[in-house]
Amino acid sequence: MYVMAVGQGISWANTAAEKNNAPLYCQPAKFSMNGNNYIEILDKMIDTLASKTTAKDLDEFPVAMVLLLGLQQTFPCQAEKG
Repeated sequence: MYVMAVGQGISWANTAAEKNNAPLYCQPAKFSMNGNNYIEILDKMIDTLASKTTAKDLDEFPVAMVLLLGLQQTFPCQAEKG
């Protein structure tokens, strides 16, 4: 439930950021997130970070930040061509 709430908060922040043309991540419009999706993304990001840092340092990462990093990795935004 906590991860779902954090994910919803990040989603709202992303929606607000999109209004300024600077989304935090670019989730496909037809993809509906649920608690299981957020947990899967969070788990994958924890694995990625665990391979790059110590367990002690990993414990210092807030769950919301790890989830945001995971969302950015899972749904990267395409750079505008210009």
